[in-house]
Amino acid sequence: MFTFVKHIFSRHECEFNPEDFLSIDKCQADVLLPRLKGFKDNQNSFPSYVKNQQEWQEMIDKMIYSLEYISKNVNGSKDLRCLARSKKALEGYELLSKHFMDLWV
Repeated sequence: MFTFVKHIFSRHECEFNPEDFLSIDKCQADVLLPRLKGFKDNQNSFPSYVKNQQEWQEMIDKMIYSLEYISKNVNGSKDLRCLARSKKALEGYELLSKHFMDLWV
C-alpha cells in the first residue's frame, strides 16, 4: 500500500512526505499539539457560550490531553478504538471537533 501512496503523490508536487498519509490522525495531532499549547498560554478571552475563563482552560486542557494521547498511542489506526480506551481522551477529541473554530486569539 505504501508503494501505491508514494506513487500517487510522486506524480504531484506537494510539500508533504508520503509517509504522513499513512497516519493522518497522528500527523495532525503532532502539528496541532504545540500550537494548541501556545494558544492556551497566550489567550485571554473565551467564547460567549462558555461560563468563564477557568471552564475554557479546562476544555483546552482536555483537548491537549487528547492530542497527546493520539500522538503517543495511535499507530496508523483509522478508527477510534484506541482513543476510546481513554474516556478523557475521547472527551477532549470531541471538544476539539466541536470548538475548533473558537481556537483563535
